[in-house]
Amino acid sequence: VLHKPYPAADEASLVIADHNREGHPTMALPDAAAAFQRMKSAANSDGVGLIAFSGYRSVSRQRDLFADAQRRHGPRGAARWVAPAGYSEHQTGLAFDMGDKAKPETDDESEFESTLAFAWLRTNAAAHGFELSFSPGNGQNIAYEPWHWRFSGSPYAHAVFHPAWPRAAWRLALALSAAVRYQLLP
Repeated sequence: VLHKPYPAADEASLVIADHNREGHPTMALPDAAAAFQRMKSAANSDGVGLIAFSGYRSVSRQRDLFADAQRRHGPRGAARWVAPAGYSEHQTGLAFDMGDKAKPETDDESEFESTLAFAWLRTNAAAHGFELSFSPGNGQNIAYEPWHWRFSGSPYAHAVFHPAWPRAAWRLALALSAAVRYQLLP
């Protein structure tokens, strides 16, 4: 598993992008929030209800989630499902966990890919600056998450998720991740 380090968003810069199913705000950086709102409106016009049930996540919150995943899946299994603190796309303020408003039972589940919302995202998300973060068989060997989408439609967001690493550096990183088992430092 190859988790990449990401910068943490300045919490003072975050704005409300949406509200989750319990009515709590889903926070994001302004460009990502505005893009999500435009995309949600476009989906709604097509008869599809999108919801962002998770957005920005602090490093400390991610640490708690990863510790819980370790208890449930073991140290190695946890990394396939949850990024360790400092390595989550959510801490950037540019990533969202999205759901189908009509199908709450598919939130955070692979069954999300059978919803109208997922079909709409596959066809339309790129036009709004969004991309699926972890597709099946992704090079990072992270579990497929059809609900996890990241905004890469601004120069800053593109640089965060697509750094200009030389091709040789990427090959080395992928080779090392395949050769070395994921381990947590004490």
